[in-house]
Amino acid sequence: MTNPRDLHPKSPNPHSSLKREPLSPDTVAQLRDHAERTGVGAMRLLRGAKDKPAGLNSGTVSQWIRGGTKSAVPSHVAYVMARWAALPTNKRLSLTPEMRTQLNAEFLRTGMGAVQILKRAKDIPPGLTHQIIQSWTSDGTKPNTASETHWHYVMARLGTLPDHVATPARFVQTEHQRKVEITADEFAELHHHRQRTGIGGAVLLRDASDKPAGLTPGMISAWLSRQATRAAPGLVAYVLARYRAWP
Repeated sequence: MTNPRDLHPKSPNPHSSLKREPLSPDTVAQLRDHAERTGVGAMRLLRGAKDKPAGLNSGTVSQWIRGGTKSAVPSHVAYVMARWAALPTNKRLSLTPEMRTQLNAEFLRTGMGAVQILKRAKDIPPGLTHQIIQSWTSDGTKPNTASETHWHYVMARLGTLPDHVATPARFVQTEHQRKVEITADEFAELHHHRQRTGIGGAVLLRDASDKPAGLTPGMISAWLSRQATRAAPGLVAYVLARYRAWP
């Protein structure tokens, strides 16, 4: 006797093709390699992709690369892998003294550092970190090359920033002036430049004709040792700007 159910076979599950499978470490490593090799991030990779599989977006790809998920839709991974593999390798530039000087001049002009320019930045090229940017600032130090994509991204971002304007009055410290907390990023950059340049507050402030009133070498030492975690507005910014311009 025929089972009535056999007369009405089940319709195929529309979501069966979106079944997730484990994402292997090797696959994640390949995706990261492609991102760093090309200098193209997930957002740029999928921008304008009319044949993109349903349900695939740049946030999902970013999660794969960051290790934020352990599984993925195989067809999505295959599509992304093929699209990245088809892109050319990002070129590297030789870092010349003139390029380093240009970078330091932009840091001084804007009053910004490597940490700040990446904050709230969109579509940061894969592999670009503030440590990489900081490593470009000194002549005679490694690396001697930089990713072309990274370099042009940083210089373009700096070029969009306005000049940093600080009036002497801003630096004058009085007993009524409110001090502000020194941020973790500012502490990190202070220590980076102290190690990079090998100079302390005394040498840094020597011959500084525009030194803010109240700023002393001892104050900088207290910041570096974390004995002081607050400072008058503008003082840390001044010290960082001076450090960034130091060869």
